[in-house]
Amino acid sequence: MSVEPTLATMAVVNADSRLITKLEQIDALVGKAVDVGDTREYLAENYRFHFTLYEVADALILRRIAESLWLQVGPSLRVVCGRFGTEKLLDQHREAILALRDGDAENVKKAIEEDIRQGLALVRQTLSA
Repeated sequence: MSVEPTLATMAVVNADSRLITKLEQIDALVGKAVDVGDTREYLAENYRFHFTLYEVADALILRRIAESLWLQVGPSLRVVCGRFGTEKLLDQHREAILALRDGDAENVKKAIEEDIRQGLALVRQTLSA
């Protein structure tokens, strides 16, 4: 709950219109995957969204920590998608993009925090069922 929001906050300084356009394109693919129930595509594009953002933070060690955490949580996300499909998957990507466009580091941080919080809640719900 702290690594990724920190990376997102750091990314704001280096965010430009090319990054925002790229994130919008990736988020459209995330939405399409959710709409058609394509778990594999959803997981791949969701990962790509986050790490495209984190790449511009220019914080290699912190990004590698985030990647390690994703490797640990990724299998649980696959279980969630396997049990529930993609219809319950929510994200805060749009909010993060809008905040990036405004240069609003605090709201980028909040969007990524909420995005992670929602994902973890679904994982907990699935694993406890």
